[in-house]
Amino acid sequence: MIHYLILVHNNLDQLERLIDKLKTSNSEIYIHMDKKISNFKKINGVYYIKNRQNISRWGSSMINAEIIWFSEIAKNMKKWDHIVLISWQCYPIKDIKYVENYIEDLGNRSCTSYRPIEKKYLDRINRYHFNDINFNVPKIFNNIILSIVSNFITLWYPQRVPTINLVLEVIVNFILPRRKYLINHYKIYRWDQRIVLSSKHVEYILNFLEKEEWKKFFSHFDYTSCSDEIFFQTILLNNENIKKEINNNLLWYIVREKNSNSPNTLTIKDYENIKKSDKLFARKFNINIDKEILEKLNGL
Repeated sequence: MIHYLILVHNNLDQLERLIDKLKTSNSEIYIHMDKKISNFKKINGVYYIKNRQNISRWGSSMINAEIIWFSEIAKNMKKWDHIVLISWQCYPIKDIKYVENYIEDLGNRSCTSYRPIEKKYLDRINRYHFNDINFNVPKIFNNIILSIVSNFITLWYPQRVPTINLVLEVIVNFILPRRKYLINHYKIYRWDQRIVLSSKHVEYILNFLEKEEWKKFFSHFDYTSCSDEIFFQTILLNNENIKKEINNNLLWYIVREKNSNSPNTLTIKDYENIKKSDKLFARKFNINIDKEILEKLNGL
């Protein structure tokens, strides 16, 4: 059985299309609807995670939420089941039966792309980040603060993170020393949030986080940026036996421009390259930008 966990914060029409594609007699669909979404229509035949979280971009709230979801899904998992962590912007690019057979053939193995974290990304874990703090500053005031502050200091990603949060980060990181706990105790790995986890490795992660000595590991991510690209890889790959059971393979087709912090939105122009790909899924799609590509992919 394959348990798809779909993370949703927008575009419910596209979500329904994705569910129709994934739903078979050999799959279960779980939806986490971001707490910021209200009055949404539930889709029959899928499970909705009850303990909804307010997810912040690049914040540790994503990790907190995923642990809750894994705990809930793990109750229904059997020995050879897998969790596929996927977003509403993803879509299968192979016949769904082929996708299911590929994942089932993994047995107790998992698939997650990984590499040792590069020096230029260490600021994500050894500096303080406040993406999860919401000061509820109106957009107009946020823009005023940005126009003033940007004359004096350089802010990272001002279009994606509230200015007041970035200013706070600059002040705190100027005063406080760099955080060393993770670097001193673990090999740090990173790469992509989209993963396929076997039931064995889901159980390992949950047991890991129940132990008293690992609570500091978990709490360190409260102020880490892009922690969803670091957290699970670091837990799994620091166990040498588990590491042997991880396929270093991203099963998603993604196009990203150099130095971009977000993947390209795929359109009908990308169809031929997608068709040639050996990946199982692709991202990201947006039917408000290009609906034709998803309709064409249904024929694969």
